[in-house]
Amino acid sequence: MLKEARYKLQEAATLVLEANRLLTNGTLEESDLIREPFVVSA
Repeated sequence: MLKEARYKLQEAATLVLEANRLLTNGTLEESDLIREPFVVSA
């Protein structure tokens, strides 16, 4: 149950981050971007 919740959380976060990336595509300069890994740990 907990493993499934972590998986769903990671999947939801990935979808949100991807949607935000698509919405901001072309509106930000490369120097304005900060990219960091997103990890859901146990």
